Amino acid sequence: MTWDWCGLYRGLGTFPRSPQIALISQPLDVACLSTRVAAQAGPMAAKAFTVGGIGAQPSLDDVVKIAQGGLVVALDAAGAERVKKESPAPKSFQPEPAPAAPHAPQPQLLDAQQTRAVLATRLLTVMNGRSGARVQVADFIVQLLNSNVLPALPAAPLDPDVLSSLADACHGAGAALAQPAADGAADGGGHPPAAGAAGAATLAEALASHGIAPPTLSAAERVALVSGCCASAGVGALAVAGGRR
Repeated sequence: MTWDWCGLYRGLGTFPRSPQIALISQPLDVACLSTRVAAQAGPMAAKAFTVGGIGAQPSLDDVVKIAQGGLVVALDAAGAERVKKESPAPKSFQPEPAPAAPHAPQPQLLDAQQTRAVLATRLLTVMNGRSGARVQVADFIVQLLNSNVLPALPAAPLDPDVLSSLADACHGAGAALAQPAADGAADGGGHPPAAGAAGAATLAEALASHGIAPPTLSAAERVALVSGCCASAGVGALAVAGGRR
């Protein structure tokens, strides 16, 4: 079934709380880069789920599968070209100042599946072509998902508070989400190995260890990333899927 993101948000409101919540400017060949990262993802890379295709209607189940690590993600080539045309990088790109390091750790964080769900829903909106964010930002999110290097996002009641940490991650700022150690293979549920925080206290270290370069953001791109209800929609998708079982 297809899914109305805003309808889900209106129905669920702010984040569903549950006991399971444990409380990145240079031009690039996006198609080649996304394909390379997907190829490194192992057995799950047999068939990538493309995002941003013209007329594509992602379902709630697609978001849940991405959140659970059951789908490797790639940018649709035509969709990426559309983003380049409709949200082009300015001739003189001016990144915003790098965010300051947080003074204290967040008391509550989204877990890995919730974080991946937020990344998936934000990616879908960036790839609509009119978000104002460059295609480099979309490709960065794809690399985070396929490598399972996840930023630590706060389990905050308001979407801008969560998405602001995602915007910081586009500068390489913030912490990497601590995940259980893995042996390098997907588990029986199809989840990818936890590569995010192994031996890395900061997101910058985790990104560097996987060869992922943060794209940085302009001030306008930050506004684009923190606007909307993608965080609630992503976590809400998992809540709806859980309610089916």
